[in-house]
Parts: sequence; structure tokens; C-alpha cells
Amino acid sequence: MNRILSVIALIALMGSFSITQSFAFQFDPSEYASRRAQLMEKFPDGLIIIEGAASLPNYFAFMQNNNFLYLSGVETENAFLVIDPQKKKSILFAAQKDKSGFDQLMRSLDLKEYLTQRASTIKTFYTCFAPEELARECSSEKAGTLRYTM
Repeated sequence: MNRILSVIALIALMGSFSITQSFAFQFDPSEYASRRAQLMEKFPDGLIIIEGAASLPNYFAFMQNNNFLYLSGVETENAFLVIDPQKKKSILFAAQKDKSGFDQLMRSLDLKEYLTQRASTIKTFYTCFAPEELARECSSEKAGTLRYTM
């Protein structure tokens, strides 16, 4: 019986290591900066606001949503990315100390004040209204499911 419990504990421990491995920083920060620069070229007239995944009150490992991860490479929960084509800069709003290729790093709590200030000169705000897409999800399928269950 003790041997079975030891094997179960070992398997659980091994599983926790594989779940927490981060794959976000396989790319150089310049790759993410390049992706953001391409987005700035497509939408030069407003602010682009990308919301990261929120922390969840469960026991699953945190996973960043796909759009945020693609543009930032950051796996911090409750983060926001603001891409400002007019000022040619990207600002990460997060509880993180490493700028990781961003022009500016601010606290998530400062997002409202920043957007309020920028709203005086910018009238267009771009953001994603599709359901959040986490790993192993498809936002269009998720939207269809939400549409039929609400």
C-alpha cells in the first residue's frame, strides 16, 4: 500500500514540473517587438489594448491567453498590453519588474489613468471582443457555445 502511495506521489510531483514549464520565452524579445510593430503599421490611428488572462480561483496552472502571449511573450496574470502607434511604443501594465523588450512598464492599476489621459487626444481604441482563447481552446467555437447557452 505504501509503495502505491509513493508511486502516486512521484507521478503527481513529476506532473507538476511539466505543467509549470514556460514556453513563452522561446523567442527573443525582439520577435515580440517586431509583431507589435507590424500591428502598429496596420492600425496607426488609435490605441491597441490587449488584455491578458486573469488569475483564476482554482488549482490549475496559470495559462496566458493566446493573443497576449503572441504579442508580448509575458505569462503574468492580470496584465494588459497597450500598443501606441502614434508614440511608437508598447506599454506593459503588469506586476512585473523585467521590461522584456517593452518601452515602458507600469502597474495594472495605472491603466485607467493612462487611458483617460490618452483619450483626450486619441478617439479610436482597438481591442478584442472575441472570447478569451487559452491553450487548447478555439475562440470561435467558444463564442458559438456561449451564444447557444446564454
